[in-house]
Amino acid sequence: MLFDVTPYMTAYVRYFIRKPFTQIMPRKFKSSFSPCASDCANAPYHDIGFVAALKDGKPGFRIHVGGGSSIMPRSAPVLYDFVGVDEYLRVAEAVLRIFNKSDELRKNRMMARIKVLIDKIG
Repeated sequence: MLFDVTPYMTAYVRYFIRKPFTQIMPRKFKSSFSPCASDCANAPYHDIGFVAALKDGKPGFRIHVGGGSSIMPRSAPVLYDFVGVDEYLRVAEAVLRIFNKSDELRKNRMMARIKVLIDKIG
């Protein structure tokens, strides 16, 4: 374990719960936090995944966006190799807002996942 991700996971939940834009997203949005460099939480198979990382002794996360299992399984690409713990909520909010603003995803609930949006816009 590189560092305890629990406080950052808790802050993530508290920050986004009951926000107006997170209540009306096109569909579910799965998140994961992994405290180990080997990624014990399987971040690439979530809509957004945070993997603990250290850079110059400072804690942060490698962030994956756009994974999923089930229908059309795929491993999420890395959005950022390192984002400090002081910036990860801003990155997550940007991802969530882009997902929320995609009205095209609301047309077909089965295709309303961020991985589909990434396929379309890159």
